[in-house]
Amino acid sequence: MKKRMLALTMVMGCTFMFPTLSYAEENTDAVVESETDSDAEEDSNVGTLHGVWVIDQAVDEFGDKAEGENPVLKTPITGDFSNTATSKAKLSGVLFVQKVSQKFVSAFRLMEYGSSPATYLSSEEDEIILKTKVGDEVKSFDLFGSAPNGDLYLGMLNEDGNWLADTLCSGTDIKCVIYIGNSKYNFTISGNGFAEACEECGYNEVVSKNKLSASAATLYEYMKNHEEEVLDNYYQHEYYKDADHVINIAATEESGVPYVTIYEDYYYDQDDKKQSSIIFLYEAESSVQFYSQTGSEEMDGGAKMVFEPATFKEDTNLDQYYDLEGNPKDATETVVEYWNTHNAALLDALADYLSTTDCGLTLEDFGFAE
Repeated sequence: MKKRMLALTMVMGCTFMFPTLSYAEENTDAVVESETDSDAEEDSNVGTLHGVWVIDQAVDEFGDKAEGENPVLKTPITGDFSNTATSKAKLSGVLFVQKVSQKFVSAFRLMEYGSSPATYLSSEEDEIILKTKVGDEVKSFDLFGSAPNGDLYLGMLNEDGNWLADTLCSGTDIKCVIYIGNSKYNFTISGNGFAEACEECGYNEVVSKNKLSASAATLYEYMKNHEEEVLDNYYQHEYYKDADHVINIAATEESGVPYVTIYEDYYYDQDDKKQSSIIFLYEAESSVQFYSQTGSEEMDGGAKMVFEPATFKEDTNLDQYYDLEGNPKDATETVVEYWNTHNAALLDALADYLSTTDCGLTLEDFGFAE
């Protein structure tokens, strides 16, 4: 426990935000009210406004803008709180969201009666839990902070903050309850404008990768329960097969990170020569690959191209490929036609497979543009 708190203290002290709060401390409703104010974006205390979310510059401990730090997204918290001394008293505050490295971290600042920070002994002695509800789905997360009244952090030590950001990016509201000892804090976080704020901050790539990773995990769990395990922890669906042509969809995980592959093999001359197209959907680096192989070991050419799913159709046309030594080779018209035609066919295969399952996924869930 002490090691975890030490790690948290070091991370909080070195990497997270010191956001400007003057507008929210004076009036937590200011963000919402300023949505209809034509002068809102000219107010340096408010920053750029999207729905109920404000983009603000991170500042250092002296209140000066921190150059090079990622912007902070923030929105007001309004609700009620109850404890042994009161019931449904006024709750206000602010939720901050910032990209830290390649993940999202959130910080909850809770103000009892609109002016007094919520207090606690420590985030270990007073177990601090965030419960969320979206539709019928309820989730529970641990929060951490510095006693006696520090902000409460989600995602500082793990990936939990990514779920909150992904959900808000879909425009969905999140019902929240935070438990601190005998105190209970109720409020709802609105997704109105969050996606637009992320886009302006350049956070879309992180959101896209988080969404892809979550979708890959969902499909991996589905295939683990419904498809054949052809290798250790490698589950495969045979989408199409004839004498010389195979399309397979598979899911597995590497170092605890699930990913999906869709691949096609064409065989020639009694399996002696093979051409393959592969799409890897993986949070670290999604890619498409093409290669031709003669015999069991010798490969006469191949290519790998990294892509963002949303621009797959535009970014994956092949005009050259590489031999095994990495030397560029001009692609023949036949190779180009094969690449451009068959990688599109693999997307169709994935879409068709998803439509036959009850896992609730579509190509859009993997980040591909419709």
